[in-house]
Amino acid sequence: MNHQDLIAIDIHTHAEVSCWNPFDSYGEEYDRAADKYFGSNRRPTIEETVAYYRERKIGLVMFTVDSEAQLGRRRIPNEEIAEAAKKNSDMMIAFASIDPHKGKMGAREAERLIQEEGIKGFKFHPTVQGYHPYDKMAWPIYEVINHHKMPAIFHTGHSGTRVAGFALARGVDSTGHRCYVVLPIMRAQGGGAIVNQSSTAAYLYAGFYGLAKAGVNSITQQLAHEVAGSGIRVNAIAPGPIDTEASRSVVPDAFMQPILDGLAIKRQGQPADLVGMCLFLLSDETSWMTGHVVNVDGGQIFRA
Repeated sequence: MNHQDLIAIDIHTHAEVSCWNPFDSYGEEYDRAADKYFGSNRRPTIEETVAYYRERKIGLVMFTVDSEAQLGRRRIPNEEIAEAAKKNSDMMIAFASIDPHKGKMGAREAERLIQEEGIKGFKFHPTVQGYHPYDKMAWPIYEVINHHKMPAIFHTGHSGTRVAGFALARGVDSTGHRCYVVLPIMRAQGGGAIVNQSSTAAYLYAGFYGLAKAGVNSITQQLAHEVAGSGIRVNAIAPGPIDTEASRSVVPDAFMQPILDGLAIKRQGQPADLVGMCLFLLSDETSWMTGHVVNVDGGQIFRA
């Protein structure tokens, strides 16, 4: 497939099942919590995931999460993902995940994965990996990443699934890091447009989730000024309540109805309701528009 034929690139795709290693049932309560949150117990293999994206002409960046120290669960091999990326280099990029608790051994692994396996970036999940992003134990790995000028994604945000009282963050990835993955490509081609996903939760009381989305808004506005000179525009959409399998599994009807009562258009949005605004912000029709957060919310939020 010619990369110019891709209609989108998903830069956050998890490898769910290893075909190299036997299934590790340790920590199965996490799987059950994830089943409930996402409304499905179906976990595709890497090959099945790639085939799904290829059929839809969508590129992907895939990674696992190495949290062996915190969760005690065997990771999916980084090498397995790297091999899949080599076989599907026309539409797939492999990122690696290395538990920061591995320190210098982790740094050695990072160097090897870059040199021998063609890894193009790294994924960190501080909540699940049990460390803080500025913890010195992670610095040896960071130094390797910095030396090779590789991008890194840090998962941040609110709790989606809960396992034995331990909140696993499934909310918002570090939007800033995602943007910086694509900026060199956009600069090289003379410009581009980025649309971040925020939420109306940024304007309501929504705990850490609302705080994270307010951060997305701020990044959008600051980055818009930083990169405008390169012909790059940065905007965001802020969806209101959207009807998805995930939302239905975590928001009871009794909680949803008062939210709908407060909308001007009294129904939940559908994912398709977001497409038009996203395409509009990506188009040349908005060539003089940057740094804006546009609500697509059925009239939920009114701002003067």
